Parts: sequence; C-alpha cells; structure tokens
Amino acid sequence: MAHTSGHDARAPSRYYAGDPPMRVLQVVPTLSAGGAETLVAELALALARRGHQVGVALLAGARGTRGKELAGKLEQAGIPVSGQTLHSMRRPHGTLSLVQAIRSFRPDVMHSHLYSADLILAAVNAMTARQRIIRTIHNTSIQGTRSRAGTWLLDRLYATSVACGERVADAYVDYFRGAQKSALVTVRNGVAPSNTHAHEDGDTNAVAVAGAQRTLLRASIGIAADAFVYVHVGALRGRTLASSQKAHDVLLGAFAQLCAHPAAAHAHLLLIGDGELREAAQQFAQTLQISKRVTFAGVLDNVPRWLEAADTFVFPSRYEGLPVALIEACMAGLPVIASALPEIAEVFGATGYSAAPVDEPLGFASAMLDCLLDPPLARASAVRATEHVAREFSIDLCAARYETHYERLGAPLASRIAPPTGTRTPPAAQATPFPHSSALVTASKRHHQETP
Repeated sequence: MAHTSGHDARAPSRYYAGDPPMRVLQVVPTLSAGGAETLVAELALALARRGHQVGVALLAGARGTRGKELAGKLEQAGIPVSGQTLHSMRRPHGTLSLVQAIRSFRPDVMHSHLYSADLILAAVNAMTARQRIIRTIHNTSIQGTRSRAGTWLLDRLYATSVACGERVADAYVDYFRGAQKSALVTVRNGVAPSNTHAHEDGDTNAVAVAGAQRTLLRASIGIAADAFVYVHVGALRGRTLASSQKAHDVLLGAFAQLCAHPAAAHAHLLLIGDGELREAAQQFAQTLQISKRVTFAGVLDNVPRWLEAADTFVFPSRYEGLPVALIEACMAGLPVIASALPEIAEVFGATGYSAAPVDEPLGFASAMLDCLLDPPLARASAVRATEHVAREFSIDLCAARYETHYERLGAPLASRIAPPTGTRTPPAAQATPFPHSSALVTASKRHHQETP
C-alpha cells in the first residue's frame, strides 16, 4: 500500500512567511467538464492561495462552456492560461504553445495530467528543459488502449509519478511488477467545498429559497417538481456502450427495471455529461422504452448546484481512479449508489455506501429502489459520507500534499537521494539513462492519431 503525505493542510503555508514561492506550471490536454480537468483548475487555485505562482498550459484548448468557465475562473485569480484557443492535439500547435509557455513562465516545477499531456511534456522536456517533472495518474487503467512503449518510457522520464488514490498506486505497481523507475507517491484527489448546503442551519427562509431554486432548476430541463431524481455525472465516451468506463448501459438498464416497479411511477434519470456515445445511449433508452423519463442534459455549468436538484447519485463505473464527480456528490449531501470497486470504496472509508456489483443492472435497480422506498435511511448514510469526505478530500489538503512533493523536485539533486515518506521505490533502484527523445516523440505521434 502507498502512503499519502502527512502534511496538514490546516497549517499555514510557509510560503507566506517570506520564503520565495515556487513557480508551478500545470499541463493538461484541455479544460473541460471532466473530473481530472476540474481537479487541475481547483489545484491551481489552491496552490495560488498557498502563495505560489501558478500557470496552466493547455494543449488542445478550453472546450465547451465548462472549459471556458474554468479558464475564466483561473484568469480572474491571476493565473495565466495558455493555449485556450487550440482545437486539436493532432497538430503541433499544442506542443509549440507548451514550449512558449515554459519559456515565458519559467517554471520551477512542471506537473502534467492525463496521458497525452504526459507524453508531450516529457518529449518537450527531454529535448529542451531537462528538468525533473511530475505527473498524476488519474486511473487504474494504466495502459488501456495506449502504447505499451509510451507507458514504459513515461515511467522512466518522470522523476515522480503521483497516484490519485491507493488503488491507482496498486494498479501501477502491479502493471510494472514492482520494477517501476519513477518514484511513486499517493496524493488523493480533492474538491473545493460546496456552498449548496448553507441552508442546513435550520433557517426556514433559506430552506424555502433552496426548495424554490430546486424546482426552478428542474423545470428548466423539463423535470417535474415532485419527481424522484437519480443523477449521474460522467462523460459518454468510449468505443462502445458495453465497454465504456462510465457504464451508461448498465445505468439505463437498471433504471428500466426500476421503472417497472409501481413505487417508481415518479422516478426520473438525469444524465449530466456528453461525448461520442450520447446518440448510442439515447437509442438504447428508446429501445428500453424509458426515453421520456431520462434527461440527457449534456454538459451543465455549476454541477454542484445541479446535484442539489437531485435525490440520489448513481455511479456504475467499470473502473475508476479516485472519481472527482463522486466526491462532489458526497459533498452535496446526496445518497450514493456506486459500483463495488476498491477505488470507490476508498472514497467512503468506514462510512460505507450502497454498493452494487459491476456490470449488473439488477443489483443497481435493487439499490435504487431501496433509496426510493426509505429516504430517511439513505439520507442518514449520506450525512456520514459527507462529513468523512469533507474531512479527507478537501482541495487544500490535496494542494498541501502536492506542495511537499514539488519541494523535493526543486531541491538540490543531492537531497533527492533519500525518497520521501510514502514513496514506493523499486527493488535495487538505480539511475536510468535518458532514452532517446525520438522514441518518445514516436509514441506521442502514435497516440495523437487516436486523440481528438
């Protein structure tokens, strides 16, 4: 098991005490509605609050309303965001934009997120900056459809690889059979606190206002005020519905079974997210004869507010990292029904959650019916989960832990010999010569042919 850094986010950052701040450049393919992209933006803001100078480099632009919203939020906080108008990673513009961002920002630390950004930053760094670089691994699918050569090269080119959860770290070690070269640490994802529950102090006027807002939100997308709303947040992406990560096919199948129960006459399913599988999912809903009770809302602004308009969060993923959407749902106080996966159980700790077997619509339908028939029991479980998640998964705690690992990257080389607490190092670790940069560029180009 990997161990997270013991740094306490509640302690003030020492960078306010006169020490020179670090210049940290976050590198990500896009800003969009995804969980990893949201984490990048919130992490950048949290690091800036801790006194650091932060920049964000995009390789394929700010996409959709959510991407532009995140970019605007960063710029409003004084954080420069480069590459906002780029459109594709199949062209060299993203790489050139990153080179320019590095030259103008002159970072002390460069931190990449998601495979495409990992490849491009490593290639650029190998040919130019030659700094120690750090990346975050956001998923238990370490290779997936990617190049095996690229996956192995990245392990050797990054000084530190950060797993976003314990199960992701386990998957990384298993993939490399303990022979990984990159120092492996675990920093759990964090989310910004939600303001949606300010009315929970018992103020009857605040409760009435919140109820009215909930009704208006529902009405704006055609959902009745008295409906029992199940909500899911996740991209409709993948090769097929049956193999997609977020398992919308399982969710739709479960909801169809639920709708056959007399008690579910007012049940409604709200799907927040978009992607190339949306049309296939809509056709599947029609085949199941539930399309009138399912709202495909696409990408929506201010997801925590929309979570407030729902009654239960359903998350049937086939695999995950440490899902930001799930943490946001807990922060919003929603009862959760999710896949029985170790990486999801990690979010809840001892508080537990309503778990259903992966790829089994009947199990999800049964759990969904339980929440519908016994709301007080579901809410009691949600309260425990909210308290736990607010304590363990704050973005400020996440930023404090990253700060610790950034410091090690920026320290003199001699001080980096001993690995930090919580680092997984392979047996008989040894220095690894830089692989020829052309091999990495080849892997990067091969991946770009499959990347929008």
